[in-house]
Amino acid sequence: MYAGILLAALLLVSGRAAARDSAAQFKDPWLGRDKASHLALSLSIVGFGYHLARLEGGADRGRARAASFGLSLTAGLAKELRDRRRPGGRFSYKDLVFDLAGAGLGLLIFTTNK
Repeated sequence: MYAGILLAALLLVSGRAAARDSAAQFKDPWLGRDKASHLALSLSIVGFGYHLARLEGGADRGRARAASFGLSLTAGLAKELRDRRRPGGRFSYKDLVFDLAGAGLGLLIFTTNK
């Protein structure tokens, strides 16, 4: 779980730095259409990852939670890094916030009392 918290902190710090670079060039509203997609996909990755680790892989609850949370945040970060490398692309820390919220919500929904 500590690894997940550390990863979340790194995501937010890296996202803030990237946002300063691109804030003047791109509009990225907090309630943009893509934010719901980020939240839903992150939530789904946690559910899928937890199921694989806990039920199929035999990991204990804590390890399965950490693995699924880390997998979800890693996917969100990889997507933002890919976006930044594209011509005209951008790195959005706001997208990462919704990735983090989705991963946290996924932990609550899929891993509580299981």
